[in-house]
Amino acid sequence: TAHEAQLSYRSVRHHFRLDNTKALVADIGGGSLELVGAVDGLVELSRSLPYGAVRLTEQFIPGKRVPHREVGMLRKHLGKRFARQLPKRAWIGARIIGSGGTFTNLGRMVVARRGGDPTEPVHGIEVTVAEVEHLLEWLSTRTAAQRRSVPGLNPERADIILAGLTVVAALLERLDASSVTVSAYGLREGLLWEMIGTSAAAEPPADPMQLVRDFADRCRTDRQHVEQVRLLALSLFDQIGEAVGGTVEERDILEAASILHDVGQLVSYKSHHRHSYQLIMHADRIGLGARERSLVALVSRYHRRRGPKQSDPPFAALTPDDQALVRRVAGLLRVADGLDRGHTAVVDQVMAELTRKKLVLRITPRRAGANMALEGWAARRKADVLQKVIGRKITIIASLAPAPKPRKRPTPRKAPRRS
Repeated sequence: TAHEAQLSYRSVRHHFRLDNTKALVADIGGGSLELVGAVDGLVELSRSLPYGAVRLTEQFIPGKRVPHREVGMLRKHLGKRFARQLPKRAWIGARIIGSGGTFTNLGRMVVARRGGDPTEPVHGIEVTVAEVEHLLEWLSTRTAAQRRSVPGLNPERADIILAGLTVVAALLERLDASSVTVSAYGLREGLLWEMIGTSAAAEPPADPMQLVRDFADRCRTDRQHVEQVRLLALSLFDQIGEAVGGTVEERDILEAASILHDVGQLVSYKSHHRHSYQLIMHADRIGLGARERSLVALVSRYHRRRGPKQSDPPFAALTPDDQALVRRVAGLLRVADGLDRGHTAVVDQVMAELTRKKLVLRITPRRAGANMALEGWAARRKADVLQKVIGRKITIIASLAPAPKPRKRPTPRKAPRRS
């Protein structure tokens, strides 16, 4: 539909510079091909054409063993249709950007054929027309069973990939394009941007973190978990931050990242740390300056899985001081996140004891006898980054009893009045 086409364009616009160029965004779904053309960032073309990969497979490639002839017939059919439905002169020279499963699988197969790792992200890679044509020709001489074992191709797409690639080839031919750029983001992310995008408030909130919290709420994060991680992370910082070189600014970065680290789950739990980075970097209204936004996004990116590496372009682009900041803050956030692994807020307090050789973290439960084994295990597992930063071994000790609450001082009794 036209709305789907607009969503695809909105997603792509967040990842590519389209302000001073002519671009055509294509998203091949199961039932349709969505096209959006824009010049200098302004949409001038929006089309939904009935050329989805599933639809065309059912019409032209129904269960043939080696469908080379049928692919040729489909190519001729699409060529005639595009000649009538897609204005060529207006979009010759446009940058072609493809989103959706057909394009990401195309990118992975091409990476594999180039000798690369097809499991690595393919977002942003350029695929030439020659690579598309050679791959399509080769795949059309293979059975569906043989296509399922092609490096880079999702086996579940083995039946429909030929129709999808034929659409790509015919589209590039129609526009005299030399290549297509792969976008790993499409309709789904465009819908997310539509959901979380809000107009700016008339007045900025009194609390600088309120915009950060508002964005986290729009991304439907687990409020209890976010608050628990925030409290534990700030407690750790207040106890050892100064000793390891932390500053007041780092505390603010840590607080914002604690609130936002899980926003990527709105896209998908799998790789949600990467999705968090993208959402934070491209949020319309979040209350962070450009540098702070980048730091918070990177800290959120590194709250799980591996820590920062120089091979990560956004991290490598930071100054040495900011790289050190990201390592310190991400190290603290990882431990705090581990201490609420079950999202149950079972840990009441974390008390830190820093010596020349080690850091001991004593955790106490919110109620007597509560099981904190999962939290202790997760925090130990995620302490690797902080351990490298401080150059000390980290030990986590769990107590069975809650920490004693501070006793209230008794209110002094007033002396009786003398009559």
